[in-house]
Amino acid sequence: KRNSPPSYSVALRPLPRQTPPCSHTMDAADAAGGDDTYDQAREELKKFVQNFQEDDMNGQVTYKYLEHLQRVADRQQKRVEVELDDVAEHSGEALSEAIRCNTQRYVEILADALDDNMPDPSGAAADEDIADFLLR
Repeated sequence: KRNSPPSYSVALRPLPRQTPPCSHTMDAADAAGGDDTYDQAREELKKFVQNFQEDDMNGQVTYKYLEHLQRVADRQQKRVEVELDDVAEHSGEALSEAIRCNTQRYVEILADALDDNMPDPSGAAADEDIADFLLR
């Protein structure tokens, strides 16, 4: 049986450049969370988390957000910070702009996408600890 994932927080790092005022916001149907817009955003963010790559300091390609999630699963990290520039680079300016203009709602969607990609703990972290026992 898989242990419950550890608790963690999600934060968005804003774009470093000056951005214009938001041109649109999510309407009430979108905010309800049960429509195609929510599902499309969640799927796009899942792909982003799974596929976003960057070079590390040694020039090796890494899967940035999957590595963050592994550290969360191993209880080495309690916060996943997602950079809107990364979203724009991978998924386009439209999604980045939607997140910027509807941050509260998209943090929830992003948290769902991160949870969907949460790996099992590795190594010693795979052993059940007291927090796992108490959460049952």
